[in-house]
Amino acid sequence: DIIKFAGDALFAEWQVTDSKLIQFMELAAEEAVLNAATCASKIVEKCSDFPVYSEDRDSAPIATLNLHCGIGFGGVVGLHAGDMETRMEYLLLGGPIDQVTAANAIAGHGEVGASPEALRMLRKCTDFGPELQKRLTYANLDSNNAKSVVIAKKEHVFFKTRRTEHNMALALPESS
Repeated sequence: DIIKFAGDALFAEWQVTDSKLIQFMELAAEEAVLNAATCASKIVEKCSDFPVYSEDRDSAPIATLNLHCGIGFGGVVGLHAGDMETRMEYLLLGGPIDQVTAANAIAGHGEVGASPEALRMLRKCTDFGPELQKRLTYANLDSNNAKSVVIAKKEHVFFKTRRTEHNMALALPESS
């Protein structure tokens, strides 16, 4: 769901609901991060370098729109602040907001960045290609000062879904 617009950005969430069965919570969290990564990868593939035309569609583009995405993982809280008479604002609070900001900052045009928290979940249900393996050495995921890395570019996704009974219906088609 798209839950917030902030200037020229938007925040979307893949919600993991509470469950009494912890093992299913973990699988749901993996699926949520996988779906977010897949969606972000498709967005940059389809929408990067998007031409903008004037009313005369036969002319050359007058501008090109570009974008990049950031992915985080964890709990967020949303609350309405203000009142209905003056101003009401929807606020999002939690670690993933800072994670997305950091991941987005390292992603250039047409790239998807992922926070260490998102990468830790993603590595449970995907295989990382050689280029992403190199990036993970830099990310130092198992340390306290882990870094965000780029996981996809417009022309290439650096991870591949592991086909399991739990995620057969999920995400990325096989790619070469």
